[in-house]
Amino acid sequence: MRRIGFFGSLFLVLLIFVFLPIHTDSVRDTAHTAPPKQIPAAITANSVVAAANTKEAALENSATPDIPVLMYHILLEGRNDSVSVDPERFKEQMSAIQAAGFNTITDYELADHLENNSPLPDNPILITFDDGYKSTYTEAFPVLKELGMKATINVITSRIFETPSELYPDEYEKITWPEARLMQELVTIQGHTWDAHHKQMNYRNEYEGVIAARSAYGVETESQADFENRVLQDFIRSKKTIEEKMGYDVVSLAYPYGHYSDDTIHLAQQAGYKMAFTVNSGLVNGDTASMFELNRITANGAYSGEELLAVIDAAS
Repeated sequence: MRRIGFFGSLFLVLLIFVFLPIHTDSVRDTAHTAPPKQIPAAITANSVVAAANTKEAALENSATPDIPVLMYHILLEGRNDSVSVDPERFKEQMSAIQAAGFNTITDYELADHLENNSPLPDNPILITFDDGYKSTYTEAFPVLKELGMKATINVITSRIFETPSELYPDEYEKITWPEARLMQELVTIQGHTWDAHHKQMNYRNEYEGVIAARSAYGVETESQADFENRVLQDFIRSKKTIEEKMGYDVVSLAYPYGHYSDDTIHLAQQAGYKMAFTVNSGLVNGDTASMFELNRITANGAYSGEELLAVIDAAS
């Protein structure tokens, strides 16, 4: 019995030495690799549902959204009309837009979406200011900054200086380049011509914006070649100046008074713009919009915040 006990004990010891290294290695590995976790069935089911919802959302979002582009000009205390908006009314409108779930975008995002169908945030909206008035810096920018909203200023480039300069009779003061650079965290600068924001009789005897058609000077009429050269050089100079002052590419142009023609579009394309805005009322849709005939909605100061939302909704 003792002999059997001895060999039995020896056999037991050998078994321990054989299996001990395997057990030790297993412990060492688990120090670097966490043991697998059990996933509750509810989470697994939710993951399947979430994946299905994501796919469904992706299909829904693949449709091109209708994008409102708001058009402002100047903020003036006590004035509310199609050109002027009281600063308090402007804040009311911006607050209503934000509360309604709109997300402001830039011209660059819009251009990329229209060109390449790149995705946009839910409920995108572009806010634009024409002419470059001082109030965009003193009145609009503080509101935009408070609410974290983006906007674009389309400037008459010849009237923007490094320091405040002498004004034309009846001209409202414009922003300066330093002020434009101070706003660039939320506000980008785009084109509104170099110095072509005025009207003149054209060759059809119509009083029209000077970038739309050949001008008439008394009995003399501008040649087509002179017209094209004049407008092209204006567009190029405006674009180049903004790019030099701000350090980024200019992609969009807003036609003064909304006046333009097929010639204007061709010249804007030749100057290097990617898109241009009219004053035609409506939304922008990537499936149907012409890149150089984009609609905008006038943000009339007569509209309350809720009324502006209703105007946007009615345009869809």
